This record gives sequence, C-alpha cells and structure tokens, in this order.
Amino acid sequence: MKQSLRWLYIPWLLCAAYIFGFSYPAAMDLPNHLARAFVLDSCMSGSQSTMCQNFLAEFRPISYFFADYSIILLLKIFPNPFWAGKIALFLVLSLNLVGWYVLFRKVRGEMNAAYVAGLLLLFNNFFYKGFYAYLLGNGAFLFWLAYWWPRRNEHSLRSSAGLSVGLFALFLCHLGAFFSALICYGAYAVWRFVDNAEGNRWQVIRSYARDWLFALTFLGIYGFQQYATGATLLGHTGMQGLEAGSASLRWWMLKLVRFTYVTFNHHKYFDTLIFALVVLVVASAVRRHTLANRAKSFLLFCSLVFAVAYLVTPDISHGGSDVDLRFLLPGYFVMFLGFGALIEDSKSTRSLVISLVTLQFAFNFYYQFPVQSELGALDRAMQKIPAGQRLVEINSRANMPTGTLSRVNPLSHYGTYYMLKGGVLVNGMLNCYMNPNIPYFCYRNPEDSTSTFKNQFEGLPALSKEEIEELRSRFDYILLIEPSEPLVEMRLPENEFARIYRDGDVYVLKPIRSGTT
Repeated sequence: MKQSLRWLYIPWLLCAAYIFGFSYPAAMDLPNHLARAFVLDSCMSGSQSTMCQNFLAEFRPISYFFADYSIILLLKIFPNPFWAGKIALFLVLSLNLVGWYVLFRKVRGEMNAAYVAGLLLLFNNFFYKGFYAYLLGNGAFLFWLAYWWPRRNEHSLRSSAGLSVGLFALFLCHLGAFFSALICYGAYAVWRFVDNAEGNRWQVIRSYARDWLFALTFLGIYGFQQYATGATLLGHTGMQGLEAGSASLRWWMLKLVRFTYVTFNHHKYFDTLIFALVVLVVASAVRRHTLANRAKSFLLFCSLVFAVAYLVTPDISHGGSDVDLRFLLPGYFVMFLGFGALIEDSKSTRSLVISLVTLQFAFNFYYQFPVQSELGALDRAMQKIPAGQRLVEINSRANMPTGTLSRVNPLSHYGTYYMLKGGVLVNGMLNCYMNPNIPYFCYRNPEDSTSTFKNQFEGLPALSKEEIEELRSRFDYILLIEPSEPLVEMRLPENEFARIYRDGDVYVLKPIRSGTT
C-alpha cells in the first residue's frame, strides 16, 4: 500500500510546487469566480453598501452555486484573494488527482502506465481558463465513477439511493459532471442490453428502470430551473465562426481538430504531439486477448460514447463557450482508465510515459515565468486605483505566450480582482444576463453586465464618439492592456483620458470629465 501511495503523493507534491511556487494564480476566469463569490457573500448577508446596490444576489440550491459557495468559504479563511485563488486551484487539482487515483485502484487494483498517462489531463485547458466549477464537477465525477463501478450490477434500493445522492451532488457541482455520469450509466445499460443476447433483455431493462427514474427526476429539476429563469435548454447555439447547425465539411473538420483542444494549452503543436504520443504508447500496450474481458472493454466503448456526445454538442450553448469540449475531459479519463484495465504493463512502457508526462509538466512550469511577469504588472497597476470606483478592463493582448499557438489568456478578467480590493463595480463579470445557469447573481443594470469593450483594439477601428462618451460617463477608471502605444493615443486620446500609470503594456486611465483634471 505504501508503495502504491507514491503514485499519489509524488504528483500531488508537484502540483503543490506548481501552484504555490508562484505569486499569482494564472487562470483566466478564476478572478471572476473570486469576485462573484465575494459579492454574493457580502450582498446575501444584507449589506446596504454601494457595491451591493449594483448587484442582485440570492441563495438558490442549483447547479453551479456550490462552486461559488465553496469559494465564499475560502475567502472567509483566506481574505487575501491571491491565496484564496491558489487554494481553490490546488483543491480542484487535488480533487481530480485523488479521484483519478481512487478510480484507477478500484478498476485495475495496481498502478501502471495508463494511470501516469491520466496525469497528463490534470493541467488541461479548462484549468488554465480557470473554469473552477467545471473542474470541481469533474473531480466529483471521478469519485462518483469510483463509487459506481464496483456496484454497477447492483440494483437494490440501497444502491439506487446511493446513485441518486451521487447524482444530486454532481448536479450541484456542475451540469457537465451530472451529464457525464448519465452518459456512463446509460452506456453501461446499453452495453448490458446488447451483451445479453441469449438472456432476458427485459430483465435488464427492468433492473435499470428504477435507477433511471432517479436520474430523470434530476433532469426534471434542471428543466424546471431553466423554465423558472426564462431560459431554454440550448439557448444560442453554434460553432465559433460557423453557422449554427452547419453540416459542411469545414464544420466537421473543425470538430475533428478540436479533439485535441482540451490538452492544447501553451503551444498547440508541442501539446498535441505529447498527448498523441502518450495515447499511442499506452494503446500499443493493449493485447488482443485482454479485449475479451467484456466488463473492462466497456470502458473503451464508454469513451467512444463521450466522443459522440462531443460531436453532436454545439460549441456555444446556453451562454457558455467550449460546451462540446466539456465531454472530452471525462471521456479521456475513461479512455485511459479502459487502457489501464486492459494493458500488459512493462517497465519500458511505463518509463516512456513517465518521461513524456514529466516533459509536459516542465513545459507548463517554464511558461509560468512570463505569465507571472504580466500578472505582476496588472497587480501593480490595480494598486493605483483607489477604492470605491467603477472599473472597466480593456484587453487587446492575444493568448499567452505565443498568440495563436496558445489557448491560454490569464490576462482577461484579471480586473475583476478589483471587486475584492474595494471596488463597487467591474464591467463584464459573468452573471445571469450572460449565462442563464447562474440566476442567483445579476447586475441591477443589465448594461453593466456587457463586455462591450473587451478586446476592443484587436483589429477594430477607432472608438466612436458615442463609445468614448459611454466610457467617460459609466466608468471612473480603465485598466488597459495594449502593446501598441500609437493605438492607445489614437483610440483613447490623452485629452479625453488621463494617463494615471503605465507598466509596459499595462495602463491605468481616468476619463476626464467637465470640472476635473
């Protein structure tokens, strides 16, 4: 057992070094989560502050709220938002790591190369985007799968009750985790039905009917939640840059390319190559005779079902982006789990996979240094903004550190940290107007919820007089990220916006109004 634990605590220590070894947590949406949790905590307690006059906040026991509530608890323990953010990232990493370890032990009983391959998924694109609720849900899903796997053929009232409690917990964490569990359970029911060709298939249907009744109950709860908030199940759907529902060759080619997006972080060619090599090495260790194990072969079938779910799901749905990719992360975990259950492990296979995963970790660690420099400049700039102001962040920088070769942008949403530093409003925080899944948090003025000025400079013409006037009238300060100094002067002229502070590409501007200097 002690020898087995090294497979857990060594990667756990590496995760701790990665999170706590740097000053600023580099995850795009994490400041948004922290700021929203801070506002929720303050305003639900009945505060009549100026900040709470700008927001509507109420408690609702629905999906996504659990993630925000967990951050509320973290902020009470760690008032420093950077430390709270680090702890939040470390917790979701730990949850996914321990969940993967427990699940692999339940299925295989011993660690092998496929377990190490699964560690490659910890630093995924959702981690760098700071999708805290989704990562929390994915870790909970891994624990649910570890609970369900040894009980998958049980259909007693006790097992059905345990399944329902687990589904409810997943529902509160994230809808992606909830639907991932339904995919696994439904795929196994189909697998048993087809595999029982000479048996009583009606008995298979009856044995799963009661469990599905529980699942459908939660689907009904979700549907009622959407109806109550005036939303639809899919909302606006489509593929970025393409027409919604298009079945063109280009649409499908983009879908196929996006299969690697979950593991594509800092450099698409390097990240994709490492992932492809790891999959190839682990898959090559599967032997034909091991596929005869029907129970464990199911896991590979289940990973294919996740792939189908990805293919039929739109990229943009219900106020969220990369919705289809949410099925790939659990699908890849299940795929490596299936490989792990079937491979004949060898020292050479294990060593090669360990080397590739270590190389990828070192690559991620290396790119923290330029990101930290950028975030440090932003933090120093925000310290120049006094408390009690209305702030808008305008970010025209491409993803870090290599533009189109990267899917990481830790600079976007960084300005929402200002809510924890005494701000009364920051433009564009994720709220009910932008995503109907969070009806418990809204701006009182819907215009404040928009991200009109995000990425304003990227290939866009100069701001119109109306837009300049809107900036001057609605906001007290502008946190600007723009690498081109001529563009700053052309779009935000100095006679309209005073330069309060500059640190490289980062500016703090203050609109000049009548009677002020």
